[in-house]
Amino acid sequence: MDRGKSYYLKPSGYAVLRNGGARDAVYANISFGPFAGWHSHMDTLSLNLWAFGKPLLEELGRFGGYGEGLTILFRAPESHNQLTIDGMHYDNVDRTGPDTDNRLSGSTWKGHPDFTARGGRDPQWHSTPEVDIFTAWHGAYRANWREPQTVDIAIRRTVVFVKDPGYLLVSDVAWETNTNNEGPNFSVTQNWHSPRPFTVLAPGIARTTGEEAACLLAFAPHPYLRRLETGADFAGEESPANARYPERHYLRARRWMPVEYRGATGVTVLLYPFRGAQPEVTIETLPLDNDAPLFRAGAFAVTTPRGSDLILLNPDRLPDLAFNGRPLMAQAEVRLAGKNVYLLR
Repeated sequence: MDRGKSYYLKPSGYAVLRNGGARDAVYANISFGPFAGWHSHMDTLSLNLWAFGKPLLEELGRFGGYGEGLTILFRAPESHNQLTIDGMHYDNVDRTGPDTDNRLSGSTWKGHPDFTARGGRDPQWHSTPEVDIFTAWHGAYRANWREPQTVDIAIRRTVVFVKDPGYLLVSDVAWETNTNNEGPNFSVTQNWHSPRPFTVLAPGIARTTGEEAACLLAFAPHPYLRRLETGADFAGEESPANARYPERHYLRARRWMPVEYRGATGVTVLLYPFRGAQPEVTIETLPLDNDAPLFRAGAFAVTTPRGSDLILLNPDRLPDLAFNGRPLMAQAEVRLAGKNVYLLR
């Protein structure tokens, strides 16, 4: 395997995004594989990011044995870099039928009528020397009789990696699937963790600290991004067995809509690794034609020191969407500096 290239590793459920094999290259991984039982974490569609040889956005991981007091937290969905539904149970086991695609070949669970390995549904991947595009969804949040307020919710994550200069656009969206958006409203949190503290610079803009390597997080302007919350997951003597990176800090981007709102909600963020002086980087949300539903699709203008790029997203292939009079047919369309076009069809 060429360690300087990107890979879509469907059997193991990981996608690897890279812009080279040098030590200062940008590296990200996305987990979309099946839930593997006791040793697994609730991390479907979680993303980790390294650059310049340093971890910039990294899940909590774990230290110590299974008797460690934080062991349950380590497995929890909010301990990973993913979108979560506030206050709702995350289901680890997909009870939709038997293992018909043999993903559990050799396992005692194979063919069990009440178990299918849950992972990212319908994962799609497109990779070129300039751009990587990935999208998948999961249904880990589902209604159950014990919690009457619960609803069936689909969460989709779409990631666009522009290899030069090396930034990622991460778009998360959540919507009800069982009530045609007539059920209760809900709030979402996009969780990010780092070995270094986060600093909120302005509404919708944050960064990790550090001069050797840092990451700027610029959230796309959408209505009702309520707050960015920062704090420590654990630090110093609280993690005695984690000597190399003994701290984890969190950034939580929380959004909830007005009480009368019925529809999808989500968060889109630009992740820009850098070192030294903080670069001038912006992300702008552009309007789609035909009153497109919020969050399910979008158009984004990204400006970096390398120029301006246009990223169009319609990962669920919603019909009758257009941008500037041109139909939006692909799941993702990326226009680098207004000319080179890359499509995830």
